Amino acid sequence: MSFIWMRARAELRTTWRTTVVLALVLGLGGGAALAALAGARRTSGALPRFVAYSLPDTGGFLYGNHSVPPPEPSVPADSTALPPLARRIVSLPDVVGYFRAPYLFVGTRPGARRPGDLNVVGIADADMFRALDRPLVLAGHLPDPGQPFEAMVNELAATQKHLHVGSRVRLYSYSRAQIQSGTLTAAVERVSRPLGPAFTVRVAAVVRFPQDVNAVAATADRSGASYEGEQNMYVTPAFLPRLAKGVGLPALQLPAINLLGVRLRHGQADWPRFSSAALALGHGEVFTSFGNVYDVQTSAASAQRGIRLVVAALVIFGAMTALVTIALVDQALVRQAALEREDNDRLRMLGAARRQL
Repeated sequence: MSFIWMRARAELRTTWRTTVVLALVLGLGGGAALAALAGARRTSGALPRFVAYSLPDTGGFLYGNHSVPPPEPSVPADSTALPPLARRIVSLPDVVGYFRAPYLFVGTRPGARRPGDLNVVGIADADMFRALDRPLVLAGHLPDPGQPFEAMVNELAATQKHLHVGSRVRLYSYSRAQIQSGTLTAAVERVSRPLGPAFTVRVAAVVRFPQDVNAVAATADRSGASYEGEQNMYVTPAFLPRLAKGVGLPALQLPAINLLGVRLRHGQADWPRFSSAALALGHGEVFTSFGNVYDVQTSAASAQRGIRLVVAALVIFGAMTALVTIALVDQALVRQAALEREDNDRLRMLGAARRQL
């Protein structure tokens, strides 16, 4: 047996460089292949995980008229508290969260609105961004619902408007007459300059939503259209009474504040029961709409189709790297085995057994 160890030590002295090179090739190639395949797996599941984290709403309901919310004489003018009918609906057992997020007729310049301006969305309920439709906070912290002049912006708005945590933005509101005239709803890109009061808000956070993870928003933004889901700013529940008072409207008369999104305990499975109960409570004054208010699922599906190309490229790269690594190592091992065949014959003649060889 001693001559076997002697031969092994002699072989190691002559082939250690080759052994180290083979180990490095196998380690680097195998590591690159595994990293690519692991990256493909994580990339493929990243957006579904993001959507699940965001706790998207299941659908929404509208009470009264969309453009002119019904008057609520029992609610103080400066209050955004839910009126009795809406309160009964969101108190149904299937509802785990609700929100109101009206589009506010507020501009970021004293002159007429131009393509690419910020869309200002008013958050009326503290549930939003915490109990449902949660964003990923990229910088800063979510605004305090009780602070009227804190706000957050999505990633596209931060990039296009060069905003960051601590930036201050001047907001110019339209007057009561402009809001009630209906011209703002008809052509929001071509309205005249705002005639209402102005406010200054501070950016507390830069955030990303699942619906932001696609190329469509940036393309639409370059086209000059004005839709939620592009350059957005979100102001707090405490801001809405200040805005309403400034324009001379009750807070519950702000356009679209009577549109609510709800998240149900078991998602789509609970929708038929919730919708039937809401319609029964509304007696013809409530209209329900199934599907996420911000159409997160459709946006996510669109983005996922684009991600598939990246995933396929990573899988192909990983597979090709693994094949090339195996081919290189296998070729070297076969050549080494062929060179050692004669040595094995000599060792066998000296009495080495198969197990020793």
